[in-house]
Amino acid sequence: MDSYCSPSGDYCTLIVKKADGSIVFSIRAFANYFGRATACVTKETRVCHWTSPHKGTHLYFWNIRWQGNYPKEGPGQYRMRWRYSGGSPIGPALYFQRG
Repeated sequence: MDSYCSPSGDYCTLIVKKADGSIVFSIRAFANYFGRATACVTKETRVCHWTSPHKGTHLYFWNIRWQGNYPKEGPGQYRMRWRYSGGSPIGPALYFQRG
């Protein structure tokens, strides 16, 4: 749906729509650069949830599902941004549409 990869290629932030229709906010990185990270979603209100990294075979990843964690505020554009636990942004904001 939307994504950003750092110029060095060390990490990427993504919004992924899975086959079942669920939306997942994700960071994928070659190392545990961020520790605990927070995903904030804004349309009318801003809601944030944090997650800890998980180690895969070759990558670290941080995942949070939109459904059940963030309010559905009707159709339109939603803004999503990852942040370090201290509040600094991880990459630029990403966007997704809901019909």
